[in-house]
Amino acid sequence: MRISFLLVMLCATATIVQAQFIEFNNEVNTVLGTSSNTTEVISAHWDVINIAGQERDIRCRREIIQTVAGADHQFCWGEICGPWSTGNELSTEIVNLADGDTSFSFYCKYRHNGNPGQSIARFCWFDAAAPANQLCYEVNFCVDQACIIGVEEFENLATLQILGNPVSNLSGISYQFATQPSNADLAIYNSTGQLVETRAISSAQGIAIIDANAFSNGVYTCKLNENGRTVGIQRMVVSK
Repeated sequence: MRISFLLVMLCATATIVQAQFIEFNNEVNTVLGTSSNTTEVISAHWDVINIAGQERDIRCRREIIQTVAGADHQFCWGEICGPWSTGNELSTEIVNLADGDTSFSFYCKYRHNGNPGQSIARFCWFDAAAPANQLCYEVNFCVDQACIIGVEEFENLATLQILGNPVSNLSGISYQFATQPSNADLAIYNSTGQLVETRAISSAQGIAIIDANAFSNGVYTCKLNENGRTVGIQRMVVSK
């Protein structure tokens, strides 16, 4: 059964494939920020690989899907970074890639300037000689919140919720899958991305008990995974 819904999570893939002439490596669809750090710049990077079977001139454009007042975006493709702005942007540079070559030059950056909320930017790479031949991917910049991401035709609904956030003592992380999961776990990462705890999950729904005394104060990312794929994310704040 296929379902369209809005799922509170941070990691629903938003790739739009119209032609397979490139592929991504280590793509990132969600980046977290904290509004209390007003000078913070959060960013994402991944590699772009030419799999067309021949040399291609590749250009990139940014489309702002959702914006936050007072925040702005920037992206780099090739050796040139575009200006900080709040609108759509086309790369100045066209990157030539031989078949099988990889460009490591793409970076997208988000400057929230202390403004909380979710901003969404879509990046599309296209053949300069045939612009309809493209591959797009959306990045969610989330400051002080979990992202709300529109997901279409997602067949295995999973939800994740922190019970009492910020967490100051004993609490729980509630989870629910639409069907019995296989090879599932709950992983908790600190603000630097270090894995601090993992729990194996064998039931379709339940609550993982969390003791705040086992964690330092700060912001943590809780990921619900199944078969190596993240199906739900929430931020957990520990404040004792």
